[in-house]
Amino acid sequence: MTQPTFTWIQPITLAKTSAPFDATDAGSIVVSADNLQTTETVGLFAVSGSANVVVATLDGTPVVLKATLPAVCLEGGTKYVFVKSITAGACGVYVVAKSE
Repeated sequence: MTQPTFTWIQPITLAKTSAPFDATDAGSIVVSADNLQTTETVGLFAVSGSANVVVATLDGTPVVLKATLPAVCLEGGTKYVFVKSITAGACGVYVVAKSE
C-alpha cells in the first residue's frame, strides 16, 4: 500500500520553519526536500515539551538535509519541526509517515 506524501513546506525560496509534524502514531517517517543546491539546508528538530531538539546521529552530528542528502528516515513516536534555509530555487519539504 502506498503511503500519502504530505507537503509540509510548500516549495518557496524564503527561509521557513514548519509547523510540527505529528509522527507520534507512526513507526517511522521519511523526510525529503527537493531542489537543494550546495549550501542550502533543511534542519531537523524533534519537539520535546516546548523546546526543539536537533536531530543528531549517535556521535552528536546534526542530521541536515542538503543537496548530497536530500532524504532521511526518522523514528516515529514524536513530533518534528523542519527549518528550511533560503534557497535559490523553490524548495519544498515532504513527509511520508510509515506504520510499523
